[in-house]
Amino acid sequence: MRRTGALAVTAAALLALSACGSSDPATPAAAAPSSTEPAAPNAEQLVDLPPQLVVPEAFDATAGFALRTGNNVQGPEGQGRDTFELTEFGVATYVAEPGQVPVLESTTLTGVSQWRAEVTDPLTPDPNPRLQPSLRSVPAEDRTWLAVVEYGSEPGSSELVTRLTTFDAETGELGVRSSLAGAQPFISKGGNLVFQVYRDPAAAESPVPVFIDPETGEQTRRELVRAQNETSGWEDLVLDRYQGRDVILRQCVGGTGYRHGACPDGSISMFFDGQLVPHSNEDAATTVGLTVTPAGTILGYRNLTTGKDFATTCKGSETSVWSPSGRHAVIGGNVVDFELGTSSCLGYYPQVWAIDDQAVGYGRMDNEDQVSIDLTTGVTTVLPAGTLLPSGIGAGGYGVFRTDTAVVVLPPR
Repeated sequence: MRRTGALAVTAAALLALSACGSSDPATPAAAAPSSTEPAAPNAEQLVDLPPQLVVPEAFDATAGFALRTGNNVQGPEGQGRDTFELTEFGVATYVAEPGQVPVLESTTLTGVSQWRAEVTDPLTPDPNPRLQPSLRSVPAEDRTWLAVVEYGSEPGSSELVTRLTTFDAETGELGVRSSLAGAQPFISKGGNLVFQVYRDPAAAESPVPVFIDPETGEQTRRELVRAQNETSGWEDLVLDRYQGRDVILRQCVGGTGYRHGACPDGSISMFFDGQLVPHSNEDAATTVGLTVTPAGTILGYRNLTTGKDFATTCKGSETSVWSPSGRHAVIGGNVVDFELGTSSCLGYYPQVWAIDDQAVGYGRMDNEDQVSIDLTTGVTTVLPAGTLLPSGIGAGGYGVFRTDTAVVVLPPR
């Protein structure tokens, strides 16, 4: 399973690291749904399949189903998925019709409704279309949470807040509701929901991260920490938390010496649980942040699950995406095979949006060509113009596609 000094560079690095989690946060993949299970009409949001869909040949455009969703705002890499999420249980969708209570629904990959929940007392949305309600999944230690994130004002109030409401992704059980004033769109990592709160939106200060536990609603604010010695100073910003331990971005300022633990002016380091983690230090925009997959957890160029570093330290796209089982992944331009424990450099292109368990990825080249790529060989195939690429691939090879108003689920051929 995408963070906008103080330090301007630190803020940029925060933006870049949040982008690394553009894919859905991962949890262990479920068994493939039965191909004989009927697409039952009890999935409330079922609509007709869009006609004449052009999709990669691995997917059957004559079968499957479509679900109505809210406004699927285009994401920074083109594969926006604001009002639906692919989870290990199926596809969750969020729909808000004018004058009606918004509904969150989880549906199997064959179209059978698993549960529905109302999102009561919705906020009055801010008119900014890029801050409309969105849906994200968050892996915790014993379950996956779905979070509906709204940006707007409470009834009777003009104050803008960011509010989240969480639900158990498997059962639909209500978790918590929590609000923050001045918070910007969030990222989800390592079992927490991470918001960015600006003390003064017009100031150049770095945003203050606020971590919210999706089960308890507990909010933890982590301020920027400044320190110095005889030769230089540095600033530590907590970017994330994983299994109760901090991920810290350190930027050095005001000196070029190395004595007493000092570091070069402007250099950026990353620490986890107090230990230095290797990453790309050439450009803050390509730093790879925390990525939690079903097969392993990656921070920078270190596999936190095994404690080993990648053989390849590659500069590449900021996105991270993996296959349903988690074995194959593209993380910051590195092609990772968790089963073999190997990595190789893909680079910036193609930008991969989805990967299946046969290591076939789908994405876009720098010239806008839509392509498929065999991640084991690097062979890239240009797809016909107008091909709709999957935004995700579920267990069993089901492709999940987005249109402006619907999410389409197609079975493999």
